[in-house]
Amino acid sequence: MIRYLSALALASLAIGLAPAATAQAAAVAPAAPLPNPCRTFTVQSARVLLHVSSHTHLSEKLTSATKPFPSRTCTVRRAKQKLTVVTQHHAGGLGMGLHCYKRPKLGSHGEVCVSTVKAVHFSFVVFRKLVGKHGVYLSDGINETLPHQGNALYTFALAQRKAL
Repeated sequence: MIRYLSALALASLAIGLAPAATAQAAAVAPAAPLPNPCRTFTVQSARVLLHVSSHTHLSEKLTSATKPFPSRTCTVRRAKQKLTVVTQHHAGGLGMGLHCYKRPKLGSHGEVCVSTVKAVHFSFVVFRKLVGKHGVYLSDGINETLPHQGNALYTFALAQRKAL
């Protein structure tokens, strides 16, 4: 079962592991700067996904990494809930423990995955979007096993894709 490296990074972040590199990611250098993932969504869409009112404070943190692959990560927190948005240029693989659903409205690479492991709670969506002349993979993850095939996260990603 092949998935994208950005999905691996999100799943790893959700369960507290370091992301693994692939030969493909290490061999290819990105052609353009990555977009700021904190600017790919609205605060209102994050509030809807996290089920919080406009009076609730959400903390936001932007980080960048160059190893094992170039990426930028925006983490939005509210109490124990964590929404992670990642931008990167590379695709890779991810193993089992997921049930994934293709989402054609997110493009040919678009899908939502929900953890099937009872002890590990996370859901994520992955899609590819052309930003200028370059393809960027976006991954949105949340540390919850979302019901309804991850439709809340899918809705978040659809709005995000349109905003880019």
